[in-house]
Amino acid sequence: MPPAAYDSRQVQIVLQSLRAQGILQPSKARAGEDVVIAYDLDALHTGFDSLVKAFPLHFLHCYAIKAAPMGFILQAAIRAGLGLEAASILEVESALFHGCPPEKIVFDSPAKTYKELDFALSKGIHINANTLEELDRIASILSATSSSTFPPPSIGLRINPLVGAGTIQELSVATATSKFGVPLTLDTSSFSSSSFPCSSSYFSLSNKHKVISYFHKYPWLTGLHIHVGSQGLGMDQLAQGVKVLIALTEEVEESLSKNGAEMEGRRRITTLDIGGGLAANYLSNQAMPTHAQLVEVLREAAPSLFVPPPLSSSNRNGSNGSSGSSSSGPCVRVVTEYGRSLTAKTAWLASRVEYAFDNQEEDGREGQREEEGGRGTTGLRTAILHAGADVLLRECYVPGKFYHRFTVHDKDGHLAEVKEGGKEEGQVHARTPRLHNLAGPLCFAGDVIVSGIKLPKVESGDWLVVHDVGGYTLALFSRYCSRAAPAVVGYRIGREGGNEAGMGVTVEVLQGREAGESVLEFWGPRGERER
Repeated sequence: MPPAAYDSRQVQIVLQSLRAQGILQPSKARAGEDVVIAYDLDALHTGFDSLVKAFPLHFLHCYAIKAAPMGFILQAAIRAGLGLEAASILEVESALFHGCPPEKIVFDSPAKTYKELDFALSKGIHINANTLEELDRIASILSATSSSTFPPPSIGLRINPLVGAGTIQELSVATATSKFGVPLTLDTSSFSSSSFPCSSSYFSLSNKHKVISYFHKYPWLTGLHIHVGSQGLGMDQLAQGVKVLIALTEEVEESLSKNGAEMEGRRRITTLDIGGGLAANYLSNQAMPTHAQLVEVLREAAPSLFVPPPLSSSNRNGSNGSSGSSSSGPCVRVVTEYGRSLTAKTAWLASRVEYAFDNQEEDGREGQREEEGGRGTTGLRTAILHAGADVLLRECYVPGKFYHRFTVHDKDGHLAEVKEGGKEEGQVHARTPRLHNLAGPLCFAGDVIVSGIKLPKVESGDWLVVHDVGGYTLALFSRYCSRAAPAVVGYRIGREGGNEAGMGVTVEVLQGREAGESVLEFWGPRGERER
């Protein structure tokens, strides 16, 4: 698990370095960036390395591109030995472009077209079919194509283990109405609420038999896949989904063996994809739960998942020497698809506060009355930022479900704190605490990142820092109001040549702010003016 990127001293140093380089400047300078996303590159690399070390060697970890699709992140994942999970054909192309071996790419889109399936099959990319109909479509492509044209197919089927929703319905994909996977409905007549069903006796006979029949029908079908959701799901719920996957796997193998579809001792299912879904902690600076903790939960729920495959000279995963085929048949590789847990806590966003003002109360007075004891105010203050529903989309459109922590830094990068407590090294003079609405730059009332949050009084020219934005932030960028995507910088902190905090910093622009011409071209070519 990566360490949290936010450290007040580090953020101060990075902000000051960006200002010294002219990347961040006051509004009146009419230059520089209004908002940046800053990645702690050491934290990013540590996260990838800790994931690989937490699991056995026969696991292939495919970073979920959709979490943060930037090229520098994909390249870091590949260098760490990870594969890539793609949710669209352009993500597949991005994975190939950045040098990911095709056999370490997983293609998971629920809406794959014939053209997209053609391409993935031609490259030898692993495909997780979302429906039985998609398997039939793949079969029609393979039957119409010479066996010498495509490499041996690597195909899995996504099932829905129906473990239910987590605390965020929008991110829960193992519900009865989910669009993802073949649902394995429960036989409620034999269901006991005291224990979660983990054997095939609980599966709907119709759906279970359909799935098994497709393994008999298509010898090239060699994988099963689940994914129950992401943020808002506990590790026990993830483990419940894996238990369903293992139970179905054994049912399939037993049926194939009894009917002579596979030689005795040879397993058909050689890829088990357990998806992702490990939640990130947005409530504190602590990086938890960890992948190592998840391993312990999964090991208890599904110990067979952690049995190492037989040694072999072949290497299906392309990541270690213990994967591939044994003399008795193919062994099982286990695929994961983590994204948020690898990236969320590796970055923060800094937006300049363009304007800040007190809101009028219902009686017409401005919100400046101090509370009893002078520890705060009853009035509300609004800060206008350059980041809102364009880059923090879920936070604005689904308020209350996607939480972040915020800190205030002055125009020079120093941390601002409330009057309560003492001073930190390098912080500005303490400020009066106020309740704030943090509003974005878009033209609609809902463009508010958070309402009524208590912060040191925010002033125009400050830098408002949003913590834990490394995943599902820039990836969800919206073009509403024709906003340009913000610049992304990366930094590393050293101890040599440092400032008063004893730290040195190396900051680089990883990708610049999107050009205005690019935004305008998105809406179509500009024609000549009428004369």
